[in-house]
Amino acid sequence: MLLKKVGLIHKPRKEDIKADSIFDNNKIKSIHLHIPVLDEDDFPEYRKDIINIISEKALHPIIEIKQKKEFKQRTTEVYKFIKKNNWQLFMQYFYVLDGVQHTFYKNPKKIAEFYLMFDEFIKKVSEIVNDETLLLIVSDHGLKKGVHTPYGFYSVNKKLGLKNPKLIDFRKIIEDKLVRT
Repeated sequence: MLLKKVGLIHKPRKEDIKADSIFDNNKIKSIHLHIPVLDEDDFPEYRKDIINIISEKALHPIIEIKQKKEFKQRTTEVYKFIKKNNWQLFMQYFYVLDGVQHTFYKNPKKIAEFYLMFDEFIKKVSEIVNDETLLLIVSDHGLKKGVHTPYGFYSVNKKLGLKNPKLIDFRKIIEDKLVRT
């Protein structure tokens, strides 16, 4: 926090990134919402105070309300955009599960409650999209012994033949699938 206050840490912006993103591929009709670096409103407000929240158990009910509010707002956005069904690539970022893990790491029942909310959300999305749609759910990082790794957790509705993929592997898979169609 001190480094940020004195200007030694800044929030990366799209113009800071030296490589194109998959959203720069003009052969793919795409949209992204709340994506870190690409969108200004990438992280919910409550994320800024997550360190204080973790150590202050009295704040947990407040953060839970904010996490559920984020979930509701962002899932509503997803339903709105996918029902238009004119995107080849649609990406939505959720911070909720990461925040829930940090906040409720000692409360597996609370964590499970949020995972079940996401499970229901994905079921509804899969009922809306057509059978041709590649529905890919990817984490923003992997985890091993409490440390972030470049390997992501993912779930998909079609076989991709991947074993232990790095997060950067998904770009080629998505582009190959979408540019061919």
